[in-house]
Amino acid sequence: MLYIQSMHILNNLTGIREDKYNDPERASFYNNHKGLLSFFSVMAGGMGLLTALAVGVFPFLVLLVMSVMGLTYNRRWIPRGMGHRYRSLRDIPGSKTILIALAWGIVTAIFPPLVETGAVTATNMLVFFMAGLLVLVRTAFLDILDIQGDRVIGKGTIPVLLGTQESMRLLELLLGVVMLLMVIPAAVGLTSTLGYLLAICPICLLVLFSAYDRGALLSWMLPQFLVETCFVLAGGIGFVWSIF
Repeated sequence: MLYIQSMHILNNLTGIREDKYNDPERASFYNNHKGLLSFFSVMAGGMGLLTALAVGVFPFLVLLVMSVMGLTYNRRWIPRGMGHRYRSLRDIPGSKTILIALAWGIVTAIFPPLVETGAVTATNMLVFFMAGLLVLVRTAFLDILDIQGDRVIGKGTIPVLLGTQESMRLLELLLGVVMLLMVIPAAVGLTSTLGYLLAICPICLLVLFSAYDRGALLSWMLPQFLVETCFVLAGGIGFVWSIF
C-alpha cells in the first residue's frame, strides 16, 4: 500500500506538464504543494521498504528494485546528442501503463506468498495476471480520458498509439480475459469461490465503458471516480468474503 501510494504521488508530480491540458486543477494542486507531496512520497516509499525488510530480505530487494525503477522512470540515460529515440523509460511507448500494472500485480499477488512461504506457485501467478490486467485496463482507460494533453506533449500512451476506439475494444477484450481468469479457475478448484464474486468488478467496468462510449458520462471527473471505485469494490468484496 505504501509503495503504491508513493509511486502514484510521484507519477502525478512528474505529470504536471500534461495535466495542465488534461486537468488544470490537479496540476495547480500538485504544483502549489510540490514540497509537501514530495515529502509524503518519500516517507511512504521509505516506510514501505522498511516494512518489506521486516518480513524478509528478498521482498525488500524486489521492492527496492521496483522503487528505483519508479524513481528513475523519467531520468534520461542516453545523452541528447547521441540521437537515440528512447533516452528514458518514459520515452518507450506504453511503458507507464505496463509498469504500473506490473507493480500492482507484484505487490498484491507475488509479495504475500513470498512472505508466507518463500515461493510463488502457478496459482499465485494466475492471481498476478488477474490483478495486473485489471490495473492495465484501469490505467489505459484513464489515459483515454487524458489523450488530448498526452498528444499535445507527444506522450506515447496506448490510446495515443492505437486511437480511442481501438483502445476501447482492446480494453473490453482484456476485461473478458480477466473474467475468464476469475471464473474458470474458481470453477475447477484452482482458486477459491472469491473468484466468482470478484468477476463483478470487470463486469462493472464493461458497463462503465459502454456508458462512456454512448456519451452518457458527461462529466470528465465521473468516469475517473467510477473506474477507481471498482478497486474499492474489489477490496470490499474480498473483506466480506474473508469474514463469511
